[in-house]
Amino acid sequence: MYIRLAITLTLLMGVFTSCDEDKITVDVCKNLSDRTYDETIERYPWAGEERFYKMDPGLLCEKTHEVYAEVVPADPIENAVMIISPHAGWQYSGIVSASAFSRVTIPDLVILIGNNHRNNGENYAVWTDLPWAFPFGNVPVDEILAQKLVDEIPTLVDDRAAHLEEHSNEVQVVWLRHLNPNIRIVPVAINFTADLSLLLDLGNQIGTVLSGIEEPFLVIATTDLTHYKPVEEVNTKDAFVIDPMVSMDSTGLFNAQIDNQVNMCGREPVIVGLEAAKVLGATKSELIMHRTSYDAYQTGEDNAVGYVSIVYSK
Repeated sequence: MYIRLAITLTLLMGVFTSCDEDKITVDVCKNLSDRTYDETIERYPWAGEERFYKMDPGLLCEKTHEVYAEVVPADPIENAVMIISPHAGWQYSGIVSASAFSRVTIPDLVILIGNNHRNNGENYAVWTDLPWAFPFGNVPVDEILAQKLVDEIPTLVDDRAAHLEEHSNEVQVVWLRHLNPNIRIVPVAINFTADLSLLLDLGNQIGTVLSGIEEPFLVIATTDLTHYKPVEEVNTKDAFVIDPMVSMDSTGLFNAQIDNQVNMCGREPVIVGLEAAKVLGATKSELIMHRTSYDAYQTGEDNAVGYVSIVYSK
């Protein structure tokens, strides 16, 4: 009840109003601080406990609102199909994600295509049933669509282990739910593979299944870019992979990452997402933001990480 009220007030008073200026939103957010996440839910807020975002619901509400308040207003993007978004801690890449999500209408149904950083469970895993717990409440999984993906795509497996300690999809939900408290998710986790043909086929198959959905939906593919390099090198290396991402060239992205030794951690989800988006009719892309962890704090100039957000539309 409280979280729905908080988000309703936020949306009514404008996403771009800061918490410092909006005393009502601050008060409502603080009223959430005595809440705790549902400990009966198997998929607990792992990334929150690992400090990717605030575990205190009131602080999480405030911080998320503050990041959205920093977004530079721009024209909405109509008919969005897919977004590429980073998955670092809110203080580093939050503005990059928020700048993209604020440009589109967030529908109730979101398909998340993320990583499997820890090599747990199956390599191509769908979470098909139980909701995910967050500090602000539980987020349901669209069980029908999740099971449909598993039933119709042989590569995909119903597996929870790949998701339990994986942050990439989880952090997307924090930003998305702030704009739409009614979202349902379908989480897909993809491990590293050198098999480009498999990724291309998987993206096409996911796009084909999704093309049969009648309600509005959005695909989110998540990646961070160059890791732990001097900031100038990060910017140079990132450009090699951002260009084919913007031009929707999956094979070009695959080769650019290898040829230029770009240690990004989401090549596979992005390729799958791009191929699905093309099946779904995406023909346009807009680079929303590219920045580094150094840009966020002006520290760690020799140990920076790159982040990007791109919106694809019909």
